[in-house]
Amino acid sequence: MGFDISAFTAYTEERATEFYTKALLGSKIAKQMTVIDGIKSAVKLPTEEFTIDILQADQDCTWNSGGNDVVLAQRTLNPVDIMINEEFCVKKLEPYFTQKILSPGGIYTNVPAELKLFNLVGMSVASVVEQALARGVAGGADPIASYNLFDGMIETAVKDIAALSIPVGQQLSLNLTQSDIIATFRAMYDAMDLDSKMSIQTQKDWKIYCSPQAKANYDRAYQAANGALPYNTSFDKNFLDNTGIEIVDLAGFAGDDTQAILTRAGNYWLGVDVDGEENDLSLELGSGSEKKTLFLSGVFKMGIQTRFPGTMVTNNI
Repeated sequence: MGFDISAFTAYTEERATEFYTKALLGSKIAKQMTVIDGIKSAVKLPTEEFTIDILQADQDCTWNSGGNDVVLAQRTLNPVDIMINEEFCVKKLEPYFTQKILSPGGIYTNVPAELKLFNLVGMSVASVVEQALARGVAGGADPIASYNLFDGMIETAVKDIAALSIPVGQQLSLNLTQSDIIATFRAMYDAMDLDSKMSIQTQKDWKIYCSPQAKANYDRAYQAANGALPYNTSFDKNFLDNTGIEIVDLAGFAGDDTQAILTRAGNYWLGVDVDGEENDLSLELGSGSEKKTLFLSGVFKMGIQTRFPGTMVTNNI
């Protein structure tokens, strides 16, 4: 089996949309967000909220102008252009694509070398996107450069706090250590506004997002408090007792077990452009002195925005 590169350009031309869809929308958090495709530039998206006192007693013919219980507003989602630029030495790639390694019972099929390479690159892009969606700090000074491309969940919460969009009573500063985490997550639930608490059973996508370390702390704390038997570790999902709120760990929170966000997954807009005319993707062999080098380049757009920051509860954000 040789390392065939003859069809690289044609292959990427045909499957650019498939590549971006898997890479950008295949992560755990992206699948939970409200995805809006075709976002090519800043766009104002509508928000609508109503308060619990929308009903009023009808006692006379006087018009009550003090309602304003249904609030219509707009928030701006700002996508950014992101590039993928990689290069690969053909000589170094060849050994990885000329070995026929099969799983037990597998039957060899001639998978194009470029498909294997793009699957590898796609998984890498998806992993970085997962982390950037959680932590991203557009224009910031994060040690991981990929976080600086667009604002993520943590950074949008930081800006909403600065803008007083998240009420002060919903901004907590508690510990997520094993000894404190159950009480902290319970305090986050207690800090929710009344409208949100009443919607948990109908809006079943409420989550507490935290780091993998914090999630491990919660698992251990729950088992220590209740014993291993009632805590079935084979469950795919874990919930805060008697609330219906799922506890979700995200890689973007990794290395920091102090931060957590309680919100609805659907509270986030994820704007992408996976099928736009500007979203090129190519893998080409160099020429001249670089004829042994493969150059991968691509461009896409992505950005997130919070719909209803007033419903969120944050911890150490």
